[in-house]
Amino acid sequence: MKAPWYDAMSVEPLGIFSERDRKKHADRRRLLKPAFGQAAINEVEPTIDMLVLKLVNRILEARDNPVDVLSSFRRLSLDVVGELFFGQSFKALDDDQMPQFLEWMDNQFVSLGIKYAFPPVHWLLRQLPFEGLRQMMLGPERIREYGRKTFEQYINENGRESTRRDLLTKFLSANLAAEKAGESAVLGDLEMQCEIGNLIFGGTDTTSTTLTYLFWELAKHQAWQDRLREELLANVKSNDIPKMSALADLPILDSVINESLRLHPAAPASLVRTAPAGGRVIDGQYVPEGVSFQLFVSSPTHRFLDHRIHAMLHNS
Repeated sequence: MKAPWYDAMSVEPLGIFSERDRKKHADRRRLLKPAFGQAAINEVEPTIDMLVLKLVNRILEARDNPVDVLSSFRRLSLDVVGELFFGQSFKALDDDQMPQFLEWMDNQFVSLGIKYAFPPVHWLLRQLPFEGLRQMMLGPERIREYGRKTFEQYINENGRESTRRDLLTKFLSANLAAEKAGESAVLGDLEMQCEIGNLIFGGTDTTSTTLTYLFWELAKHQAWQDRLREELLANVKSNDIPKMSALADLPILDSVINESLRLHPAAPASLVRTAPAGGRVIDGQYVPEGVSFQLFVSSPTHRFLDHRIHAMLHNS
């Protein structure tokens, strides 16, 4: 079960990442699931292709100069999730200046972290007459306000019924279907703003961090870089952006992605949980009911497994 830690690290109304009520979380997950299905991904593939090509051209233009790949992948990820969820690009790949939204995202991490660990200090920092410090502490509010304005602009331009294919349209359609069935709205306007803001927040840094570590590992391991290139050249027959279907069953590509995720989890922080009724045995350790505990995501993938040594000695 998610621990009370999530309450301190969240802003109302709660989204799918922070909701601790299991039924509410399941209902929200059921609502979001179609937007992440294969059919939905196929619909937006041309948009993703266009943004990937824009990134490639941006890198080629800087061929003789160093490229900050983390910044480049953050821009790509932000534009992709903006298109998928809001139907509106942040145009991060069109400008050399870092988008304001990414600065707010970074500030939100700092602000919520201090709020959780030192609530009185968080309150004090928000009162001090230092503009830069206040802006850092106001990161969550800035993201919320951006979501509100973008939502209102979206409704003004497209109404609540449209043929668009973004996630916000799916939310609005679900609400309309519920109203026609005589049921209450699935999500209120504020909940929709919050949920899409959460998804943009969650989808940008995880994707960009994963891509950065993947290319870093490939740069360090020339042999695997060569093997991956050979596999791609053998299965992709043109210079165009390859279709996802052509990449679905490539063993070397799958292997390097999974190994990169094992070595460098996209969200490496500890995920705080509370043992449910009756307690639970976690990795051989009994955790009593109601006790909160933390386990870093990278811990299981980096632990020493002695059975590998036994198997190796036996086989030798």
